[in-house]
Amino acid sequence: MWKQIGSGSLLEYCSLKNASIGEGCIISGCESTEPLQIDSGSMLFTLCIDDNGKRFYTTILLHTDDDVKAKKKEIHWMGRNTRETDISLWNAKLFPLEKTRQSSLHATLELVRGATLNDGKISIAEAVAKSDVEEMVTFRRRLRHQCLSCVCP
Repeated sequence: MWKQIGSGSLLEYCSLKNASIGEGCIISGCESTEPLQIDSGSMLFTLCIDDNGKRFYTTILLHTDDDVKAKKKEIHWMGRNTRETDISLWNAKLFPLEKTRQSSLHATLELVRGATLNDGKISIAEAVAKSDVEEMVTFRRRLRHQCLSCVCP
């Protein structure tokens, strides 16, 4: 059950329990059974990645005002200096690879809160190129069937 969905927010193909979503957010393909807070103006989406036959998930988090393809001397992501230089948000390896949708979502949200990851990270460009479209369609079908068998809020 949702706690709150802010005005002007769009959610598609998500299974989120006890979530508070700020205003003007765009959220797609995310899944979590744990409580979470999404700040206003966030764009958040989870992709399934096929990496040489191995399946991973990455959750991309941006601000709706971010110019992801603008190359900059210093890249700032969600108010933090990434230490990436002469690159765009599109090509910066910022986003963690995880084994589940839920762990991917929470790993990305933890990065915003200051956590550090030493394991593999992926750029938006790589994630889009390696996305497993078949798995994402299967996930969407599963959600549709769940909604048909229950009352959705």
